[in-house]
Amino acid sequence: MSMTAPVRKVGARLSPLAREWGPVLFLSLLPAMPLLLGSGIVNTRAGGDSPFLLIRLQQLAVNLRNGIFPVRWMPQAAYGLGYPFFNFYASLPYYIAALLKLAGLGYLLSIKFTQALGFVLAGLAMYSLLKQLGRSKLASLIGSLTYGCAPFHLVNVYVRGDSLSEFYAFVFYPFILCSFLSLSRLRSLRPLRSTFPTLAVAALSYAGLMLTHNLSAFIFTPFLLLYILLLLHKGEPGTRLRALFLAAAAMAGGLLLSAWFWVPALLERYSVSLEDMTTGYFNYAQHFRSTNLVQLRWLFDYGITAEANPFRMGLVQALLVVAGVVCIAVRWLRTRRVDFGDAYAVLLLALSTWMITPWSSRVWEKLPLLPMVQFPWRFLSVQAVAAGILASGLVPRRQPIRWTLALILGAATLASAMGNLRPEPLLIREEEVTPKRLTQYEYFTANIGTTIRADWLPSSVDPRPFISEATLSPGIRPAPLVLHGQADAIALLNSSATSETWRTSVATTDALLAFQIYYFPGWRASVDGREAPIQQLPGLGYIGLSLPEGTHQIHLWLGRTRNRLVAELASAAAVVALLALWIWIARHDPSTLRKLLAGSLVCVSWLGLALLSNSAKPSTRPLPADSAEAPVDLTMDFDRVPYLHHNPDGVAFPGVGRFISYAESSTSVRAGELLTVTTRWSNVTNQPAIVALDLVTPAWHLFDVPVKIAESSSPLLAGTMEHVLVVPTNINRGLYLLRLELRLNGTAIRPVDSRGETLGTTYLIPVYIDALHLDPDKGHFAAGFGDNIHLVDVEAIQRVAGQLDVRLTWSTRSSIPHNYKVALRLRDSTAHEVARLDVQPGYGFYPTSMWRPGELVWDHYLLPVDDGTPPAGNYTLDVTLYESASLTPVGAASFPNVALTMPTVRDSLPAAPLLAPGLVLLESHLEASALRSGEKLSTWLKWGTLALLPADVHARLSLRDQGGAVVASRLAPLAEQFPTSQWPRGCVIQQHCALLLDRNLPSGTYSLIVEVLDESDTVLGSSALSETVQVSTPERNFELPPLQHPASADYGGQLRLAGYDLQHNRAEITLTLYWQSLSLMNTDYKVFVHLFDLATERIATQQDTLIGEVDHPTAQWVPDEVVTQTVRLSLNDVPAGRYTLALGVYDPQRRLPVTAPSSFTISADRLLLPQEIDQR
Repeated sequence: MSMTAPVRKVGARLSPLAREWGPVLFLSLLPAMPLLLGSGIVNTRAGGDSPFLLIRLQQLAVNLRNGIFPVRWMPQAAYGLGYPFFNFYASLPYYIAALLKLAGLGYLLSIKFTQALGFVLAGLAMYSLLKQLGRSKLASLIGSLTYGCAPFHLVNVYVRGDSLSEFYAFVFYPFILCSFLSLSRLRSLRPLRSTFPTLAVAALSYAGLMLTHNLSAFIFTPFLLLYILLLLHKGEPGTRLRALFLAAAAMAGGLLLSAWFWVPALLERYSVSLEDMTTGYFNYAQHFRSTNLVQLRWLFDYGITAEANPFRMGLVQALLVVAGVVCIAVRWLRTRRVDFGDAYAVLLLALSTWMITPWSSRVWEKLPLLPMVQFPWRFLSVQAVAAGILASGLVPRRQPIRWTLALILGAATLASAMGNLRPEPLLIREEEVTPKRLTQYEYFTANIGTTIRADWLPSSVDPRPFISEATLSPGIRPAPLVLHGQADAIALLNSSATSETWRTSVATTDALLAFQIYYFPGWRASVDGREAPIQQLPGLGYIGLSLPEGTHQIHLWLGRTRNRLVAELASAAAVVALLALWIWIARHDPSTLRKLLAGSLVCVSWLGLALLSNSAKPSTRPLPADSAEAPVDLTMDFDRVPYLHHNPDGVAFPGVGRFISYAESSTSVRAGELLTVTTRWSNVTNQPAIVALDLVTPAWHLFDVPVKIAESSSPLLAGTMEHVLVVPTNINRGLYLLRLELRLNGTAIRPVDSRGETLGTTYLIPVYIDALHLDPDKGHFAAGFGDNIHLVDVEAIQRVAGQLDVRLTWSTRSSIPHNYKVALRLRDSTAHEVARLDVQPGYGFYPTSMWRPGELVWDHYLLPVDDGTPPAGNYTLDVTLYESASLTPVGAASFPNVALTMPTVRDSLPAAPLLAPGLVLLESHLEASALRSGEKLSTWLKWGTLALLPADVHARLSLRDQGGAVVASRLAPLAEQFPTSQWPRGCVIQQHCALLLDRNLPSGTYSLIVEVLDESDTVLGSSALSETVQVSTPERNFELPPLQHPASADYGGQLRLAGYDLQHNRAEITLTLYWQSLSLMNTDYKVFVHLFDLATERIATQQDTLIGEVDHPTAQWVPDEVVTQTVRLSLNDVPAGRYTLALGVYDPQRRLPVTAPSSFTISADRLLLPQEIDQR
């Protein structure tokens, strides 16, 4: 008796349905067992952040609980300011999970059941397709298993943990193909009760894919069209028109049923920021596969490394595909015919694989919207369908060997896919999925709204946020900002996921309130029951609302745009028609009624199973969230597990000790108070390790800015340790992080998890710090920035080589309607930048919109200084506050005499030309190698010392023509205030040297020679720079054209405005200026053009520009040269009235005095043009 005989006997006793579908269910669930049996949920980080699932589910459930459908808004995302995530991200699987959650399951089980359901449905769908294609039950089972165990299928759960929607696309690919195949086999359009269910299922399957993952629907639709064409070709000539009509009707029905999602997603994409969605890592060009298409390992490696990237085919999967193609080729050679399913599988395999390879790059470049797919390896999902079909063809119909071969194929597939699968658990409890924890996760990772690059942040928001008022009070709506006027007694009456109601009293004539919700099309407002217009506040992105004097009740809500309304009505009409027809058919067809009841029973059974599992789950002792009453083992790290999670075995620091637990004296303290953290350690060795606990902001791990607000360090001891942090008084309110590090001999020890894999730096439960420091001397400040913002104090000290510690103290008189940026520039004595930084105040963690009137704001930066910048005491620090989107400055101030005291010193220097004893020239480069006569040639030289120099040396830079003649040269010290005799060994100094080219220097190629000289000007060594200089002579004009308005206005004896042409329409003023040089000028002058009200001196619009523009400034002119320049003034924002034009010339320090004929008026060194501008 064979080994399979007992199995057949048992199987014979089962019902035919269970006997056929039972194995499919069992095998489909096998890939899901690791996530079902594990604690918490699967943790993923490098390939996708699985905690995103928690946020999406929680936010969707909140909306549904509030009776909102369809869901478009994440109220808590973007740091509590709201995010239109669900308007653009297809989320059908999350609706399934949310229904499970609302039915009584917790967040964790809802996610796990939904993932397991995805595995089951995908297996059932593929099995059904293969049966429809004529495969045997055993062959269909192997094909279904191959499909369910496709590495990319598992990758979407166990590596790309947030890709639930893309994972569920695997359900709909075979489902769609199966339903459209059934549709093509209909012999007639009548009777309707026979045709309609099949047509409805096909439409629902396509709609399901559209609502599950829009990108997957986008890439699969061409393959569906190919499938339909093949079905038409396969069908009888007389039935093709009918089949085409049915297929088109099914696709149109699917589009109509899903229109409520894809129409707004497509038409409203211009209201959000998508610029970074396809750049850098997310650009398709970086993710093609060629020779690395297949992972050459028997057991698939799910690790993300250079050698084992998981976004590839598995070796066993590839071998099955090749074997399947070979079998098809052999059958074709024997019979000269190819089965329809085989033909489609080969085409599907070839085209989907081609789209993964660089040979398809032209298609990626030219096809609209395709770059939005981002990763060519996403076509692995479509390829997996072909692999499943081809693998099923390997099981022969002959009885003696088919069971043995099927067992071998199935075992190889399972072993390859799951043999090396070691999912990492995210050990959290149900009660720890709270708004507070989710907010802390978003704050720690800076992943706005579960997207890496804030893909759907409203386009009016610039710069992107890192915190908001809502972050400091999760779940509590912050009061609106009063940007203009006075509003008191602001109180929140009620709020929901997409609405809130406030009451306030306006004490002034009017007031402008900024509600701390991001504006997105559809937000509306009513004041005292009447709809009121709202504003989209630029830059800040908040909802602005103007109120008159008095007490008002304001209601804000997210309504429907016209696009959403039309799309939702269309989908609703399609659903009503579908249900009406189905009910009508069910009344006349008992089999259809039984199918409806069976489907309902399946859904109810699944919910019942979920509820049963939930009730059977052992209860856990609820932990007081973020409490200091008992020790906790909750940690997070940015590199691997950024969600606060449990560590039952502690956190191991190899060779030193194990961190077990800790307790914080409080998770909410005030500035100036003490924060005590008690830690517990075990397995401590006798290594002299130091425990360092620092209070920091996320700028440390996000931007590599190691600023410590408070710190405590002490030798590691076994047992309990107490760390006391003194919270400084000069600190801003906010959410701060506790950074725990173990150091041995000054080097940080990287912790490892229970599997020995390296973790990032350990962080504990964050701490909320409250602080309010009022400005004691509001009349004293270092600089003013606009009318309301003051820079109270500036401190710039170098504490570490290579960076400048800059501390700014700000104050504001009123709420600020923007999140401004700060530009820091450090300039040397020649005005060249040696350091630069553009960032929001506090690196974005205390933005200007959060500054409270009258408080002192402490702003701390680590300004990176260019490598080799020499020590000196005459640097100038420029501080500019500006609007991010327009770059318009609010104000600027310069602070001289900033000292750099530490040179760059390296342990070793690369080989370089030796130009003096112990002195080498490491690098050289030109700011520009193509210049025109009269321009400056800027050269950067980087020097290094191999030993202490016995005496001071200096350098000479010479420009020589092809004959070797010197045409320009300059002697200069290597560092102005840092003599070479003081340079230490390994010192690196960067020198800037500029040569002014003669205005009449002939065109040609020139070379640069650098020489080192001693104190007696003896040349010690020289070197020719590798770059040559190309000089061209500019075309000069010395003839004045006919002038519409002669002027003959002289500016400081330097240049003359000979005349001008003036044109004016309602949109702009075009002013053409004709300049004439009166002498050689060494300054690049600027011209300002003001359009102003002569009576009030109020400037309506203005333009400041370099005379001659950037390519020919005044320092390059020769006497009597004539230069024409056009200046345009936009009048779009200029109110109606009569205005005067004024021109002035200035250098960075002052205006030049002007003289002109008596027909012109001169005021404050301005030339007033006699032509009046009448703006109507």
